[in-house]
Order: sequence, then structure tokens, then C-alpha cells
Amino acid sequence: AGHYGRAQALIALQRPEEALEAHQRGLGLDPDSAWAHLVAAALLRQAGQYDAALAAAQRAQELDDDDRPGLVEESHVLRAMSRHADAAAYARRALTLDPNHAPALVALGEALLRLEEPEAALAAFEQALREIPHLGVAQQGRAAALAALGRPVEAPAATPPPAAAPPPR
Repeated sequence: AGHYGRAQALIALQRPEEALEAHQRGLGLDPDSAWAHLVAAALLRQAGQYDAALAAAQRAQELDDDDRPGLVEESHVLRAMSRHADAAAYARRALTLDPNHAPALVALGEALLRLEEPEAALAAFEQALREIPHLGVAQQGRAAALAALGRPVEAPAATPPPAAAPPPR
């Protein structure tokens, strides 16, 4: 676990190569961890090593074939490789496991934008925002979809303020 903690700290310091090294040491100690392969895929994607990232994401899926975050990461990797239709397919597969999984909805929206399907992308981003109203990446995607449609980028409907706490007794 120490290797993974070091890797996360190095990511925060924006030192992806060192983070990947630390993570790989941890992965060597626990090679059958789907989570460890998933994190490796994300690190490799961030470092621009897309083929290795895809292999790590696929290994994570071999170890846990119904892992939503793994499917979403595979979608991100495929999108980075300009395989947008495949990216959309993996996001949809994650959504079959949980139709309200906001990260999968965002991944689908991003892939659909690149497939020049802004109306469908907008629907995916808006559904993600219904699940997590302040999800920044979904707000950015929604704005991009609206811009692609030539529509003004209006703010999403405001969420009601939280109920006031009862006065102390």
C-alpha cells in the first residue's frame, strides 16, 4: 500500500513518470489486483503511453469484468487513441451495469462529442449532472455540446439550497 500512496503523492506533485515507477513496484507485489491495474492504466494514459494503458485497463477487466471504473478508464484510453466509437461502446457497457454512473455518462458524452453527435452527448452530460450537479467535467462537456449545437451556453438549472438546520434546543 505504501507504493500506491507514494504514487498518488507523486501524481499530486505532477511527476507522472516517478508515480508510475512507484505504482509498478506495488503492482509487482500484488499482480492480481484489478484496482492496481486500473490505476496503472490511468497513470499510463496520463503519461501518453496509450498502448500500455490499454493493456493495463484490459488486464483490470480480465480480473474484474464488471468493474465500472475499469470500463470507464478503458473508454478514456480508447478516446485518447482516437478510437471514439470503441470509447462510446465501453462507456455504454459501464452504463449497463449502472445507468446512473456519472463518470460513465461523462465518458459517453465525451466520446459522442468526438463522433459529432452533440445532441446525444448533451443528453449524457445532462444526465450526469442530474446525478452529480456540481461535477465540473460534466459541466464542461455540457458547455462543449451546447457550443457544438450552436446554442448559447446557459447555466444548468440551479439546485435548491440545502434546508436550514433546525435551531439548537
